[in-house]
Amino acid sequence: MLRWYQRLTSKIIGISLIFFALITISLSWQYFSVKDYLVKSGQKEARLIAEGIIHSINTFVLETETGGQFIKNYVSRLNRQLKGEAEVRLVHGKSLDAEYGADESERPKHRLEQLSLNDGKRRSHENATHFSYIAPIISAKGCNQCHHMPDSDREVPDGYILGLTVVKVPTSVTKDMVGKLFNESVKSIALISFLLLFVGLFTARHIALPLMKMLGTVQKVTHGNLNERVSSAYIDVGGGEALGHDEISLLARNFNTMADQMERSFTRLENWNVELSLEVARQTDKIMEIKDHYQSVVDSTQRVIFTTKKDLTIDSVNAEWNPMAKKLGLFPKRKDLIGRNLLELAGEALSDQYKTICESVLRGEKQDQDGMFKTEFDCNVDGEKKYFGLTISPLKASGKKITGLVFVAFDITQRKQAEERLRVEKDKLDSIMDGMGAAVNIVNQSYKIKYMNRIMENSFGEPLDRPCYQLIAGRDEPCEGCGNTMIGQSSLEVEAVNGRTYLATRSPITDINNQASCIVVYKDITYLKQMEEKLHRLTISDNLTGLFNQRHFHKKLEEEMVRANRQQTSLSLLFADIDKFKIYNDKFGHVEGDACLTIIGKIIKSSIRENVDSGFRYGGEEFTVILPGADKTLAKTIAERIRATFASYRFTPLLNGETVDISKTISIGVASFGGESAGAFIEKADHAMYLGKKGGGNRVTIADATPFKPQSI
Repeated sequence: MLRWYQRLTSKIIGISLIFFALITISLSWQYFSVKDYLVKSGQKEARLIAEGIIHSINTFVLETETGGQFIKNYVSRLNRQLKGEAEVRLVHGKSLDAEYGADESERPKHRLEQLSLNDGKRRSHENATHFSYIAPIISAKGCNQCHHMPDSDREVPDGYILGLTVVKVPTSVTKDMVGKLFNESVKSIALISFLLLFVGLFTARHIALPLMKMLGTVQKVTHGNLNERVSSAYIDVGGGEALGHDEISLLARNFNTMADQMERSFTRLENWNVELSLEVARQTDKIMEIKDHYQSVVDSTQRVIFTTKKDLTIDSVNAEWNPMAKKLGLFPKRKDLIGRNLLELAGEALSDQYKTICESVLRGEKQDQDGMFKTEFDCNVDGEKKYFGLTISPLKASGKKITGLVFVAFDITQRKQAEERLRVEKDKLDSIMDGMGAAVNIVNQSYKIKYMNRIMENSFGEPLDRPCYQLIAGRDEPCEGCGNTMIGQSSLEVEAVNGRTYLATRSPITDINNQASCIVVYKDITYLKQMEEKLHRLTISDNLTGLFNQRHFHKKLEEEMVRANRQQTSLSLLFADIDKFKIYNDKFGHVEGDACLTIIGKIIKSSIRENVDSGFRYGGEEFTVILPGADKTLAKTIAERIRATFASYRFTPLLNGETVDISKTISIGVASFGGESAGAFIEKADHAMYLGKKGGGNRVTIADATPFKPQSI
């Protein structure tokens, strides 16, 4: 049988072992509980920071129109204030990349981040140094005002993943604390194993109870009461002294330090929220100031401006409505318009029409190039017709979303009256221009026709904005001598495409826009030109033979001699005289003599080259022919043709009442130009002709090539 002290020892040992086992189990449970709590506390800190950031950003962005500009600065400032205790990073989704771009720091850096971008779930992961919490930024009501889908201009729907908020919290402090807790627990267990019951009692009094107290404090902090701390009363349950330097006290101090840091972090977050609220207030004041300025500008315009919602309910009217309503005799006052439907003011006759128009504008239809619908209407005011213009344009919010319509009405009576006066004056001008009896047009500095009267239209058609030189003269460039049509008055003869000749008289004018133009009056001078041509022909022609006269011969010869000298070409001259013409004229009379002259004129014209050679009646029965470019051989051939044709012609004059069959001959002298004077050239051909006559007539004689020296006969 065991002795009492053995039993007592056994009991003590048994009790001690039981206590040892219980305390060991208790310490193990406390260790893992505290470790799990510390880890979860760090994770919760990351979650709280992430959720606080998302809440702050969403609140700021959705309550202000310009909040999105400060998000990056807000995150940067938050990281600076955390000072490494935690790190905040924003990750862009596709829509943010499409609208704002992203640098490398805003790309996903972990596969879990990419997964959260895809499915919108919160995730966390841990490595050797940090714990990371990933919280998606989800589109809420109002986000679609600024954000659009990455592949189109469609607004993002509610619940769309815009990006991520990633918070990284260092795990080094927690691991250090857990390591120290582990070491101290091992020491405690070893100490208990040696001290048995006394260590158990000590542990129960000085370890378990304080840990339980501290755990209670931790639970309070976990539930959001950040002011709770582990006090000395929890640790030193007997003496009430301040926290000492044992492991539990160190753990308590570390916990208190961590709680202080968390409280400071949340205090800073609250301060940032206050700053954000103040910034929102400042921005709101600016917006209200801009709104007041805008309202002042709108009220100062002499136009009625009011806006409606998409259901055509009026929500704003400027101050111009009251004087306009008074002028038109309309009953609703400005304050009575708010909240009324626009179609009520239009009346039954126009309500359906304006409803269709407004719905089309809201859909983006029925608009001109400047993005608005325009119309005009008139009404009688005190017996006088007044005209008004009305424009309807879509009212767009941020993101180009149409939220309503803008109506602008304005008095255009003066413009309409001016247009009517202008129309009357134009009718007067058209009547004056049409009554001028001449074609009239107005051209600008580029020679393009801007106006034409009725005679001009009848003569050349109606293609305005064509250059006058194309339409009238059929040219590709301005007429020669046209010069600057905008300076001074001038006149120019124009051969028109219709075969007529016009005298164009140009006078510069200035239009109402101070632009230089030119009015051109086209007077038809075709008949005058024809008469002038006939008169010119009469002055240089011989009426009897149809050849040119002697005066034109001398002018033409001088011109051809100058051309031959300049171009170094041949020039020949024929000098012809009808043989014994005086005897024929005296014997048969002047009528038969004139007939003979007429025949030789026709023979000469038919024997020479058309539009090259020229025939002349030099005087009486003498004739000359100028042959440009003809050498001596060609000249002799032409002369021989004339001589032979004339000699073969049979004349049938009457002599004593009977017809006589007779022929006539002609003598022709041929001379080639050798650089002599005109007089010497003529004398050389005349002398050759004289030699032919002296030889019996009816022959062609070529002048000597040597310079001719006139001899007295």
